[in-house]
Amino acid sequence: MRKVCVAFILTTNIWFIGLSQVNYCSSFESEFFEYSGSATLLTDDVVRLTSAINSDFGAIWSFNTIDFNNDFSVSAQLYFGNIDSPGADGIAFVIQPLSNNQGFSGGGLGFQGIAPSLAVEMDTWFNSGNDPTSSDHIAVIANGNNSNIAAHSEFVSYNDLTNIEDGLWHDFTFVWTATTQSITVTFDGMLMFDFNLDVSNVIFSGGNDLFWGFTAATGGAVNVHQLKILEYCFTPSNCDEVAPPSGPENQQFCDEAFYSDLTVNEESLLFYDAPAGGDPIDPQNALYDGQVVYVSQVINGCESEQRLMISVEISTIVQPELETVELCRTADGTAHFDFDSVLETGGFDSTDQLSVYLTFQEANAHANPLPWNNDYSLDSDQTLFVRLETPFCYTIQQLNVTLSDCEPIIPDGFSPNNDGNNDYFNIQFLYGVHLNHELKIFNRIGTLIFEGNNDNPWRGQTNSTDHIVPVGTYFYVLYLNDELKRIYRGWVYINY
Repeated sequence: MRKVCVAFILTTNIWFIGLSQVNYCSSFESEFFEYSGSATLLTDDVVRLTSAINSDFGAIWSFNTIDFNNDFSVSAQLYFGNIDSPGADGIAFVIQPLSNNQGFSGGGLGFQGIAPSLAVEMDTWFNSGNDPTSSDHIAVIANGNNSNIAAHSEFVSYNDLTNIEDGLWHDFTFVWTATTQSITVTFDGMLMFDFNLDVSNVIFSGGNDLFWGFTAATGGAVNVHQLKILEYCFTPSNCDEVAPPSGPENQQFCDEAFYSDLTVNEESLLFYDAPAGGDPIDPQNALYDGQVVYVSQVINGCESEQRLMISVEISTIVQPELETVELCRTADGTAHFDFDSVLETGGFDSTDQLSVYLTFQEANAHANPLPWNNDYSLDSDQTLFVRLETPFCYTIQQLNVTLSDCEPIIPDGFSPNNDGNNDYFNIQFLYGVHLNHELKIFNRIGTLIFEGNNDNPWRGQTNSTDHIVPVGTYFYVLYLNDELKRIYRGWVYINY
């Protein structure tokens, strides 16, 4: 089983912060730990080891063993309660090969008697004859032998601590460097120990597959003991075969996407650009069209050797700026919406990728599109929604349609022969729109021959005789009688 080191948060969106050949780093995830005794997960990151009751015990252990042939580190925050005297007993960091269900209540901080083991104890109770100092202290102790004064300095001298039962959180780090067989411990940012020890041979008879965790206990004196594991880096041991993650092998996105957007059914994921080897990729990196991504999963620190292959397609869709469409009212007060004007306004090539809706919700759901024809009528200003699509991507644009009284469009001829075609002086957007207009028609010598209005269009007749005038050119003056006092003058030709 290939082993990697990547620091990340074990969620669907993983953030990598470091990389080496052997070490794997993680923030705290409760499912990767075993709880013993009274240990309880209070929040996402706070574990209560003991309550302030007599003879309580709690421990949290790594679910699987780690390989101490490689580097290991843990950073945590520890809470020792707020009862200074008579508070007890403290918290210990422990490594041992036995099981993930070790520890005892009483005055031994929960690790007394665990053998073989190596512990860093932070003791808050003075046991006369057993402890080397009456102060709160920190010591490295082998095989759970913390009732022996000499054992507190077997490998390195213990250190006194100030009162740590102060109701505050205290920083703790433990670092094992395998190549130099060195142990470094800091407490509240101060170096406590830095020494060399052949842990495998001196403590564990050549063994290197070890559980790690924190223990705490109370006896006749009590305190609340709590823990936050901030980050730990390790190489897993005894990995079972881990299956690759599952998910669609072809995935499409619109405009832009990131590794974290890929649909993969499992959560603890590593992303690569090759089917084997290589370094994991930050999931916040952007994907590109045509890319092939390879994904493995990590279970209890063990990574799958096989990787899921995903082909990526990204469609870039044009976001048109749709200008307002202005429509002219007709005689009945309505206007006809020409769908082709949407194509012209947006600069589109065909109607195949477009559909128009009355509401955004319908456009988003692709429901109830308007029929694509020129017969859709509006009787007031309206906002429509245009959906532009590619095979796996769409955008919805708002299209404003306004109705207005347009300027009349005056023809230059007509034929009043009662054939049903162009039989009257049909001035578009005049009748039924400009209701107060006046129309005057003059012959070639300037004689007024016809006066009309909204109810009386000119059909080629004269007012005096009601007879059709001869073929020829006639002159008109059109008064709209609107706020702008617009007047139109010109000529019109009559033929039969």
